[in-house]
Amino acid sequence: MQEEQSKAAESGRQRRSRRERGNLLGYVLADVLKASLALMLLQGFVFHFSVVRGRSMEPNIADGDRLLVDRVSYALGDVQRFDVVILASPEDPGVDYVKRVVGLPGDRVDLIGGRVRINGEYLEPGLSTVPDPEAFGTWKVPEQHYFVLGDNRPVSSDSREGWFVPMSQLRGKVQFCIWPLSHVGSL
Repeated sequence: MQEEQSKAAESGRQRRSRRERGNLLGYVLADVLKASLALMLLQGFVFHFSVVRGRSMEPNIADGDRLLVDRVSYALGDVQRFDVVILASPEDPGVDYVKRVVGLPGDRVDLIGGRVRINGEYLEPGLSTVPDPEAFGTWKVPEQHYFVLGDNRPVSSDSREGWFVPMSQLRGKVQFCIWPLSHVGSL
């Protein structure tokens, strides 16, 4: 009788142990599912990843780099000079461009022999760019629009072609390069 009670107790412990393992697995799977759902929502509304296509931002951002783009920054604050942004192409809104904001609403932008002058003062942004010594022109940036340039000016399609970027075309502010590892860092 005592042996039967001992076997029954052991059998009960084994069932409890299996049930506890099953419950633990269920909790872990539920947590993984919740985290995945939260990440998908964040990616859909707060940030997204963008892959660079082209050389217009070299040497700072290269073809194939993966960027983390903040979608809410500009809803909460203003666009700043030198922000790197993702914008809808003016020719094909389904295509994204990566550019640097140089001119803000109301600015006068001059390109003189490849040098950028804003409101009469030459810019020295403190970052690597490839100037285009043949670039000349003067533009007045309309209200609620921005003047953008690629860092690799000789190959970039940008505001020098006569288009300005309205706020509605800004898809987000680039926060970080996340791939390749040799380029990881904030911009």
